[in-house]
Amino acid sequence: MFVTNKEVSKLIIQPVAENERELADRNTEQQAIALLKITMLSKKDIIEGRKITPEEALCRRRERRV
Repeated sequence: MFVTNKEVSKLIIQPVAENERELADRNTEQQAIALLKITMLSKKDIIEGRKITPEEALCRRRERRV
């Protein structure tokens, strides 16, 4: 249900279940976008030669702990 003032929406009233469903859908969409962004940044790093092996990553991690 829309509450309007001079034909401009001012308030939307909806059932709780519908609102929760919309929030869950929005959260899922935001997670998908974040995953896509991480994937694209990773691809860019690989193309630009900024990469290390898993062994190098573990070694760096161990060095930082000390």
